[in-house]
Amino acid sequence: MKNLILLLITIASLSCKAQSPVYGISERVKLSPNSYNKDIDNDLNKFEGTWVYQIGSTKFTIVLEKLIQDFNGDWYEDVLVGNYKYVDNGSPVLDYLPESINNKHYVWGNTVKVKEGLPICNDCPLNERRIELEIQDTERSYLTSRIILRYVNDNGVEKIQAHLYPYGRRIIPQGGYTNTRVPYGDYVLTKQ
Repeated sequence: MKNLILLLITIASLSCKAQSPVYGISERVKLSPNSYNKDIDNDLNKFEGTWVYQIGSTKFTIVLEKLIQDFNGDWYEDVLVGNYKYVDNGSPVLDYLPESINNKHYVWGNTVKVKEGLPICNDCPLNERRIELEIQDTERSYLTSRIILRYVNDNGVEKIQAHLYPYGRRIIPQGGYTNTRVPYGDYVLTKQ
């Protein structure tokens, strides 16, 4: 009987498999290989869709979708991905929207920002969460940029207040452009 119990304990302990840890995207932890950075509170869901800013003949369109448990090479994560188009004076300046067909994304991320997080949001309530994404222009990839999105429901009209800003160190190549093709600043985009 003693040997049978010992055998069962040995088999049970050998058949146990370790589970990969799951962390919320709002937690600031160092992620271990094969862990899961999960959108536990569904913060990303409200940002999915097509969003448009238009003033006169200037139009900025962003299309975002949420990928669930996407493997980035180190860990799994829930992440917003998408593409964008910018039109100035009626002429397209850049258009990455068709790249969605090829599964290429020039907007991505899942960083949760709270009221006190930079850039500070004076209008945000204490419990509001904004999302920070990277936004890339392949023709000027040395001009790294980020965009902070704040979801607003304005009497039933879904909007995002977007703040596009420079990020990180920049080394401008000789003869390279010093400005992004989508101007830095604030945009209010309406859900289509």
